[in-house]
Amino acid sequence: MKVYVGYDTREDIAYQVCEHSIKRRNGETEVIALKQKELREQGLYTREPDKLASTEFTFTRFFVPHLNNYKGWAVFCDLDFVWKVPSKELEQYCDDSKAVVCVQHDYKPEDGSIKMDGQIQLQYPRKNWSSMVLWNCGHPKNKILTPEFLNKQTPKFLHRFSWLDDSEIGSLPHVYNWLVGWYEEPKDGTPKALHYTEGGPWFRGTEYENCEYANDWLKVNRDVLEHKIARLDRKEAKRLLERVNVDNLTLNDRAKELLDLTLKELSDPNERVYKTKNKIQQIKEDAMGIKVAAINMPEFGILSEKSKGLAYDPFCEDFILGSGGILSDFDRESKSDNALVIRGLGGGGQKAIKHCLENGRDFYAIDTGYIQPSTRKDYHRVTKNNLQNLGPIKERPDDRLRRLNWKPTKRRKGSTILVCPPSAKVMKFSPNSLCRITLAVLLKASVSS
Repeated sequence: MKVYVGYDTREDIAYQVCEHSIKRRNGETEVIALKQKELREQGLYTREPDKLASTEFTFTRFFVPHLNNYKGWAVFCDLDFVWKVPSKELEQYCDDSKAVVCVQHDYKPEDGSIKMDGQIQLQYPRKNWSSMVLWNCGHPKNKILTPEFLNKQTPKFLHRFSWLDDSEIGSLPHVYNWLVGWYEEPKDGTPKALHYTEGGPWFRGTEYENCEYANDWLKVNRDVLEHKIARLDRKEAKRLLERVNVDNLTLNDRAKELLDLTLKELSDPNERVYKTKNKIQQIKEDAMGIKVAAINMPEFGILSEKSKGLAYDPFCEDFILGSGGILSDFDRESKSDNALVIRGLGGGGQKAIKHCLENGRDFYAIDTGYIQPSTRKDYHRVTKNNLQNLGPIKERPDDRLRRLNWKPTKRRKGSTILVCPPSAKVMKFSPNSLCRITLAVLLKASVSS
């Protein structure tokens, strides 16, 4: 039987642990992640986002019969499970007269209490029954569960199995859906599938981190990590055994040629075969006429005595490695005709940008990007001869935005306009004052409205 596991992007580690606990007990059993995003992309899941939905898989579990082509049996479980026995044990409970088979809990958490995701607990019949379901996908009653039908039904209708008669709902021993913190061992038996329904060890820094059976989850988690490390080790070993060609490296052509010649020089210092010294010297002389130079910016810890290991700024370094430029400093480059690569607007950066603007000199400014995937400054923008892109707006594909899961928000009507001008540091390089720019924006907005 296939095993479908609910998936939530916020709890990927919990899914990995659940998946691993199933596979290590069942060998070749196929485990399928029920991802809402994928179902939406397939046009199957069209429900509007539900603010009361605890997880992304709140409703996806009911798509199992459809995904299984309304044939055979399949298992569904939430991602906060750890299986201690093979899920194949459930095959003994497959009763063709039943549409679903599940643990029929008498689970009644305190009404109005707060769940681990911050949602309010609600009481309703058959609560937590749908967290682990043995689906008879071919049962006539389950053929009603088409995507069109499911997208219209209420949460209570679905989670209560309201399309079924009581006689069509089979019962499983509660040990296959052991609600951690609800059942007690040995009074209630020995768990075969742990369900951390109220929270588990992956919620670091919370009361759930040290819940009952936390060690069981942590043991599987360690096993997951060990398997990842083993796979990486095998991958790295394979990579080391492969012959790496210089042409495969992400370097500019001049750097590739110089690296190739240097490696040959090391293996043939007497120049009996490769004749490298004159060629290397010629490349070095040619480099003196390079037209791009990334300059010293001490405020970023670049080539500064305060920096650790005198490391150069990585963004500047990547820029010049890709363009064939050189690392330098402002004092040296102030008298050259090289285009300057400048990151940030610290003291040294302001001096260099002012010099370029006053002398009509080409420069590339690197600064923090407008859109970031996190609170870190991961993405940067590069502009030529200005701090911002002031040129014409060009249509670009949205592939990079999609990788960030960024979506534009709808403009909301209101009576107040918030104007966020550039900082005073940026305005030093503007021909217009901050007041003039702000006034121009306000006048334009008032005319257009």
